[in-house]
Amino acid sequence: MPSSCAALAPFFAGRLATALLVLLIGPCAAQAQAASPVTPGGQGKAMTIDEIYAQYGVPGDCSTPRPCEQTRYRIQGVVSRINISDQRLHPWLPESKFLLYNAAQTLNLEIRVVSAAAPHILDTLAAQSTDWDGTVTLSGTLVGLDLPIMAGCRRALIVLLSQTDSLVIGQGGTTTVATD
Repeated sequence: MPSSCAALAPFFAGRLATALLVLLIGPCAAQAQAASPVTPGGQGKAMTIDEIYAQYGVPGDCSTPRPCEQTRYRIQGVVSRINISDQRLHPWLPESKFLLYNAAQTLNLEIRVVSAAAPHILDTLAAQSTDWDGTVTLSGTLVGLDLPIMAGCRRALIVLLSQTDSLVIGQGGTTTVATD
């Protein structure tokens, strides 16, 4: 009995279209809450991505908001230079974004930058020297996102970086990028 990939094409085409629709339109059309206080991690320090995943159970069950959603946090991580997507260079993207990894580069958060803040932030990231270790601390709003995965669904978190947020380059805070 020969197997045929053609028989599976309609099944995968529908799933692929749904995944692309979620990625392109996404629930991030709503803007982040402006001027809410930044919630620090323990002892007033920035939270790491590992702490966010552990404390808030990420990924979680679909349609079950995490307690941290719609709250501004200070987050520290490592920018993945190969995962910086600038809408000016890729106009088909709905927004500019980059990935922020934990120190071991095993967990990440997607950082979506609102249009008004994107050029300044992305130009600053691109201008960093090649010996920069990618470490940043940012303040942004955590937003929940339901992701259909195969036959199920998982709730993930992303970060919205708006005009009222900030980005500090390096562990010592050598360069501060205010998004205003």
